[in-house]
Amino acid sequence: MTSGAPAPSSPLATTDTVQVYFGNPGYSQAQVIVTWSGLVPGMIGVNQINVTVPGSHIKGDSLPVTLKIDGVSSPSNGPSPPVTWAN
Repeated sequence: MTSGAPAPSSPLATTDTVQVYFGNPGYSQAQVIVTWSGLVPGMIGVNQINVTVPGSHIKGDSLPVTLKIDGVSSPSNGPSPPVTWAN
């Protein structure tokens, strides 16, 4: 059983500013554009992040995905690190 209350649909529950990187966050081409980040209405504990990948981005297979919120980065290693493919 899940505890907590579902996120509201009006107004939408947004999060603090999120930065998303595909590849090494040390490279400016790794950052993608976050267009929205918030809780999914009607769900408990589910955060949605909408991004746009700019034309000048890093390309490759299995690029690590890093999220940065308030200067704190998500882990980029471990048993199942998040990765993406960008062409």
